[in-house]
Amino acid sequence: MTYEMEYLMHLYACGAAGRPAEAPSEAVDWERLISLAVGQSITYTVAMAVKKSQTGCPEAVKRRLLSSLMGASYANKIKTAGILELLSRLEQSGIHAVLLKGIDAARFYANPECRVSADTDILISRKDEAAATELLRQSGFTITKRAKKVHHDVCTHPALGMIELHVDMWEDEIDDVIFGKSGIAGSLTEPHRAVETEDGKYYALGRTDALLFLTLHMVKHFLTGGMSLRMMMDTSLYFRHEKDGIDADRYWNAMRSLKLDTFMNVVFGAMIKHCGFDIKDFPGAGECSDDNIAAVLDDLELGGWQGKINEKDRKDGWYYLKRQRRISEAGAVKSAVLIKSDILMDKLYALFPPVSHMQKSYPGLKKSRLLYPFCWIHRALFKGIRASAAGKTKSRKNIQSKDKLAQEGRERLDMFSKLGMI
Repeated sequence: MTYEMEYLMHLYACGAAGRPAEAPSEAVDWERLISLAVGQSITYTVAMAVKKSQTGCPEAVKRRLLSSLMGASYANKIKTAGILELLSRLEQSGIHAVLLKGIDAARFYANPECRVSADTDILISRKDEAAATELLRQSGFTITKRAKKVHHDVCTHPALGMIELHVDMWEDEIDDVIFGKSGIAGSLTEPHRAVETEDGKYYALGRTDALLFLTLHMVKHFLTGGMSLRMMMDTSLYFRHEKDGIDADRYWNAMRSLKLDTFMNVVFGAMIKHCGFDIKDFPGAGECSDDNIAAVLDDLELGGWQGKINEKDRKDGWYYLKRQRRISEAGAVKSAVLIKSDILMDKLYALFPPVSHMQKSYPGLKKSRLLYPFCWIHRALFKGIRASAAGKTKSRKNIQSKDKLAQEGRERLDMFSKLGMI
């Protein structure tokens, strides 16, 4: 981990807690640090720390940060009020809606408006899906219905941004690969809680359920490519502020059953070491090695937000892990069928992408879907042939030897092993 990443963690922690930051102990490449902050989607909380502290940040960089902070925080506050008003209307219409992560995690930041996320996750009952999407459509949202194996509709609004309307908390790949036969997927059954904030009221998961959801959401991203510093902070702040109402034994029993206890001790250990937390903030947490902390933080810095830097090679580790766990759970024959089915569905999607996907490259489809056949032919002739010639159409989901994985994929598998996840 570079010193810029280390100091970024300090600034972020101070911004989240609302306390002044210490001056850096080494020379800082501020452009590198800001680039890392943008890459971790924590710019505005870091900007708040810079605003309140004597950090030696160059004035030009500081002005840029504070300018972006003012606009983003104001817009996010308006967006939050709009989301909570929408949740109120859902409840008034008889549709019980529960906030997942996002606003519920942001309330533990000193300045919640600085925690800006790209989307809002809302959980509803499957029976209310049609009524909920219709209410959102009447409220100005554009609705993209979920595919058969996907558990959320995507609803987009010009002011409120993107809402993922979930009818289930877990995607199939999480059930199959991370949970296995543990039963965790069906165990989040605490009563939902009404939460009052200055911006309005909403319903949230029970305290232990919410911590488990934040944790497993972070684990999903860590395994499939990479997590983020914001996920680590969300989970740590939630545990610290809600610890008196969390069933720590239940939480850590779940972590042990999923072979995630070492990983979570490392996450909390990193927050203790670099972000001002205390072991008492995480009841039931154990010791972890500095080597494992360094490995996870190096992976975080190298991968960027959710592992988007060199995403393809990093995913090799996930594909191999997924394949091995499927073989362990389902046997060689059934797992082979599942993998082949996955690959076939990927190829069909690539060959016949939905209009919503094609619109990104062919804006004319937004005006008329009748143009789809012509756009499809153009895409197949130009992009498809080039991709095939470059070998980009070959799936990497059925690699049977570690030696054939990309280097980053192999390194991530080794890290998973050291963390006791495999």
